[in-house]
Formats: sequence, C-alpha cells, structure tokens
Amino acid sequence: MAQKSLFPHNNLEWSIRNNLARYEADTTNVRLRLRLATMYLSSGLFHEGGEAHCTEALKLARKQLKEDPSSEVGHLIAALAYLGKDRPESAAVILDELEESMSEGSMFQLAKGLLHRALGDMSSMLQALELACHLSPEAWEPHLQLGQEQLRLAEIQGSFFLIEQAQYHLIQAISLDEQAANNARLIHDLAITCHVIGRYSEAERYFQRLLHVPSYEARARKRLGQIAYRLQKYNNALNHLRKYLQMQPDDSEALAKLGLCYFNLEQYDRAREVCRKAILIDSYNHTARHTMGRSLLAKGLEKEAHRVFRENLDMFPEHIPTYRYLVELRSSDDHSWLEKALFAEVPVYTLQPVSPEQDDRAMTRSRIEILLGQMYQEGSQWLNSILRSIHYTQDEWLRFYLWQVACDLIAMEKQDEIHPKLKAAGLYFSKALGQDSLILADQLTSSELLDAMKITQEDFKRAASERYAPAHDVAEHRKRLEEERKKARNYQALILLALALKEAESKSSAGDLLKEWSSNTEDSDMAIVANLGLAVSGDRNGLKFIQKHIKTKSQADLFRGLAREFTMKPTVSPELFEVQDRQQTCNCCGNSENKLSKEEPSKVKNFVLLSGGTSRICSHCIADLWLQRGELEQPLDSICALCGNTHLDVYSVYLYKGMEICHSCILYAMGTEQRRELDLFFRDGR
Repeated sequence: MAQKSLFPHNNLEWSIRNNLARYEADTTNVRLRLRLATMYLSSGLFHEGGEAHCTEALKLARKQLKEDPSSEVGHLIAALAYLGKDRPESAAVILDELEESMSEGSMFQLAKGLLHRALGDMSSMLQALELACHLSPEAWEPHLQLGQEQLRLAEIQGSFFLIEQAQYHLIQAISLDEQAANNARLIHDLAITCHVIGRYSEAERYFQRLLHVPSYEARARKRLGQIAYRLQKYNNALNHLRKYLQMQPDDSEALAKLGLCYFNLEQYDRAREVCRKAILIDSYNHTARHTMGRSLLAKGLEKEAHRVFRENLDMFPEHIPTYRYLVELRSSDDHSWLEKALFAEVPVYTLQPVSPEQDDRAMTRSRIEILLGQMYQEGSQWLNSILRSIHYTQDEWLRFYLWQVACDLIAMEKQDEIHPKLKAAGLYFSKALGQDSLILADQLTSSELLDAMKITQEDFKRAASERYAPAHDVAEHRKRLEEERKKARNYQALILLALALKEAESKSSAGDLLKEWSSNTEDSDMAIVANLGLAVSGDRNGLKFIQKHIKTKSQADLFRGLAREFTMKPTVSPELFEVQDRQQTCNCCGNSENKLSKEEPSKVKNFVLLSGGTSRICSHCIADLWLQRGELEQPLDSICALCGNTHLDVYSVYLYKGMEICHSCILYAMGTEQRRELDLFFRDGR
C-alpha cells in the first residue's frame, strides 16, 4: 500500500532544525542529507518556506549528486527544487533524463505536472497530476496540487466540471491526512469551490475557520459577506463587509456590494453614499453606478436616476440591467419611445459582427428582448409596431423571434377572451372555442381543459332554445337539439386534442381521461379522437387503434404519414444509472461486485457499476479511461454505447476495450461517483 504522504509534514520546522543540527555534526550521512533535503522541499512547496527553502534543498541535492552522480532521488529533489525556484528549463533537463527509470513514480509525475504548469501546457499538467494521484491514491499531496490547479483553471475558463473535480481532489487531500486539514490554503480553496457550486453552509463553515488565520482573514471576510448577501442575510453581509473594509478600505467592489446591502435594507441614502465612495475609487464600477441609480429611483428622484443610468450605459453599453431600468423609465415618460428604440435596435443587429472578445450582437439581442418584454407587458397595442419591425431586418432568427412575440401577444389577448368562456363551457361551447383552445393549448392548464370538457344534456337543451329563434314545431326543435349535440362533440373533440398536446409535453392527469374516452364503445367518434390524442402524445396503443381504423377506411398512406409524425423513436437514455444487481458485470473489464468481493476485496469499496442504454461500465474502467483518453482511438463513425451521441454531438467519442464511450458520459459517470463521496464528506460535518 502506498504511503499516505510523499513528503514529511509533521512538526516540520522543529524537524528541520533538529535534522540540520544532526547533519552539521555528520555531513557524510547520505540518508540524513536526503531526508533533510526532502524536508526543505516540503516546506518550500507546500508550506511557508518558499524559494529560500527550495534553495536549501537544491544545495543538499547538488552535494549528493557531486558524491553520487547516479542518485535518482538526488536528481528528482533537484528538479523539484528548480521548479520551486521557478527555473523550469533546468528541471526539464533532469526530468527528461529520469523519464525512462522513474515515470512510474508518483513523485516524478508530480514534478512533471509542476513542469507542465510552469511551461503553460495545462492539458499535460492535468494528465500528469491525475497519473500521480492514480499511482499513489493514498498520498494527499498530488490530490492537493491537482485540486488547486483545477480550481485555478476553472476560474479562468468558467468550467463547472473543473470546479467539481477540484472540490473532489481537495476533499481527498483532507480525508487522507490530518495535516492537510490544517493547511490554510487548502481550506481556502475548498471554501471557494463550495461557494461557487452553491454549498453555502459548508462555504461559510470553512471561511469562518480562516478568520483566525491572519493572512486569510480579509479574504474570508469578503467571501462571507458575499455568501450572506447571496442568502439575503443583508445584516450579516453588512457586518462582514464592514470588517473587511476596515482592512481593505479601497476595495471598490466590496463597497459596491455594501451599497447593495443598504439598498436591499431600504437604506437608500446610505446606499448612495457608499456607492459614491466606490465610484471615487474606481469610476468604472458599473455595479456602484447601477445601485446609485436604483437608490435615486427608490427615493422618487427619477430625473437624477435617469441621468445616472444614462451615464452608466454610455460607459458600459453591455450592462443590460441598467438598460432594463432605463427602458422602464423612458417608456413611462414617452409612450412612443419604445417603438423608436425597437426600430433603432433591430436594423443594427444584422450589421454587427460576432466577435470572440465581445459579442455585440448578443448585447443588441438582449436589448431587443428587453424592449419586446416591456411591450408584451403593456399589451396588444404594440402588435403593429412589432410586425412593422420585421421589415427592418433580413436576419432570419430575428425575424422569426419578432413574429413569435407578435403571435404571443395575439395569444395573450385571445387567452383573456376565452378564459371566462371555458369556465362556463356549458353556455359557450362551440367549434370556434374548441379551435381557439387547441391553438392556445400551451397557454392553458390541464385542469382548465379538463373542466372545459364537462358538457351536459341540459347544456344541449339550453343551447337549442337560447341560440335560435322559437321553433315552429317539435321536429325543428329536435333537429336543433341534435345540431347542438354535434357542436358539443366537435368542441369536446378539439379539447381532447388540446389535452393530448399537454400530455405530450409533460405527463399529467390528461392521459387518464384520454384513455377513458379511447375505450368508450358508446361514442365511437370520440373514441377515435381520444386515440388520435393518445397517438399524438406518443402512446403506441393509440397509434395501433388509428392504424386499424384507417385500414378499414382504405387510407393506409394517411396512416404512414401519421406514424412518421407521432411514432416515438426508441432512444437510449442520456443519463447513467447505478446498477444494484451485484452479479451484473462491466462490459469493458468483466468485473462484478460479487466477483471482486471474492478475488480482489480491496477494490469493492470504490466499485460502482453504471448503466446507460443496453451497456454497462464500472467506475474503475471510467477512471482508467480518463487517464488514457489522450492515447485512445477516436473513430469518426463512433456512436456512444451509453447514450447514442456521435462526434457531431459531443467533444469526442473514445474506443475503450471494445466499447465506444463519449466524453459527456465519462464526465457524468465521474461526477456521479464523486458527488456521492462529497455528500458523505459534508454530511459528516468535516
């Protein structure tokens, strides 16, 4: 079993002093020399020793190599010391010489990871550190280094997956060694991952621990203020941010956050005062300017608020929250301003290029969405303006979007019209009302449609009397009664189809009603409609019924068209599920939980079998695949056995031990296993 740490850490300062005294008394003791060099290296790389202690480690390594040029340990210590002194070129020469003999060692791979980091090769760095973790799974230093580097990359790239991975490895470091749990930097980084992921209570607990570490107190205070604000604990946020600003009074960002706290506590004058200080320190602090504008608006100073919002938008055209407030202000003052603004923004969208640094089209799109949202709130009076704006652009996406909003406005107006009629369906049932309900199915709830189905015999009779002039005789009255009964059936058929659309989107109680009507032998027409509705919602029995019915009508071509539209294609699930059967085996390695418990009991603890589609893969193979991913084949015609993805859908599809597995499934599988470990760790309150 691998040792629990690659370097000495316990009582390190005392150990260095003690061993240095012993070494000075006997400088020929090779074993003591290497032990002391390793202690200096540990202090320099993982503690507060820094470059000075790396220099001491290098001196001892050089002395060792002078006496024994073939000492691989001496060479490795020298390489790590060079990396600690930010001299990667010297370290690279040594590590190249050691590649053949020491590549299977975790300390060597740790050194390779640090070298790749210094040279800017982030991908190779991660692979080397992952291999170091794999070679010495019980050593905490590789986990610490990998977690910290993943966190650094995640903050640059904005990768949630890397944040999760960083949190997992940092927790592994804490779990493997008690000394690691006292490492302030580790606790700080773990707290950041909890903050980003949304584990706020855990983040608070870890940042609270750092309040007693002078070098981390200020950072912890600021983060605690941010977390309290995020949890809407504004008084707590005020307390933390004030204490932080006593240590860092010129932090404009913290002042702006303090202003937001005062704003949410309705202390608008204080909010303005704090934001003014933030702007004096940093005139480009758009959050402070925006909060000041909101505070002015809350005090009823609309002209001043308008001026501040306008200035902020001139400096930061991409600041959409400010634009939203400005739209609300201007539209309330000048009713025609909304139309003018829309006509100004729409033609600009087509002319703007898409830039990797700043997507101006995305900014303009957001502005158009805000204008249309305001128009939608104000109602159908803006329908003509929106339809006219379509002619101001040739961009197909934007034209369609404008058309869609116009349709939504019409639907909203129509919805207000049909709601009361559906509530009193017995009085208003008609084919037209049914058609409107079918068109507006997205806007109606299943319960509304279910209630609207209730038409009684009394409703037929009332309609036959109230919707016509007095009948001349009984025969004419009966004819009208039959006509109203047919209208009601047409209406109910359309409502059934509307319910089918709701059922297709999300499983609801509508499906039970459709099945009930589909077996109605007394009303064959409604049974056909109900089965058609079931077919629309993806029910195969409904489709089979329609197939049988159409065959009797010699309409086979019609059925084939219907089947193409509504047959639910068999698809493999994009999610992976944990297999509970201990006898089920992994398709890649052939192992099962039962098999491992008999042959390799030590591996059972971390064994998880995951299933997707018709295939299974274990956590051990996922971990091995991840380490080897850079060397695996990636056939262009590959289809993931777990979810059906191809190279067109995901980053890559790998061929591993005869199974094709996509990058997304690998990440999902790794996340499933690791999240379970994280939940157990946090549940213990560590």
